[in-house]
Amino acid sequence: MMEAFSSIDSRITRYSNPQELIDATFAQLRKDAVMVNLEVEVDGSMELDLQVEAVSNWLFDIVRNRPNELSGLLYRVDFIHAKAQNILAKFSLKEACDELAIQILRREFAKVMLRRDYS
Repeated sequence: MMEAFSSIDSRITRYSNPQELIDATFAQLRKDAVMVNLEVEVDGSMELDLQVEAVSNWLFDIVRNRPNELSGLLYRVDFIHAKAQNILAKFSLKEACDELAIQILRREFAKVMLRRDYS
């Protein structure tokens, strides 16, 4: 399971309780989503790769059915809109959402680490 998250950020392996950081990362995503009136449901008891897949599927739904809501999410997550647009243009929709999920979780993890390191 840790290998899957290591692809998001290799710093995870340096901590004695990496599951706490993973949980905090998904909690941060849920918090940011709620702030823009979106709801992401990720079952923390699932294997990590299935949690990441759930985020990808959630993004797929947003991009396909509610594309105007993507901008608000990207702003809230602090992910560069142009970078997301490049990803969406470069890959098929499913592959793009897979990549966006990884990139957004990477950004959320960075927020968790920043808060952890400086609070």
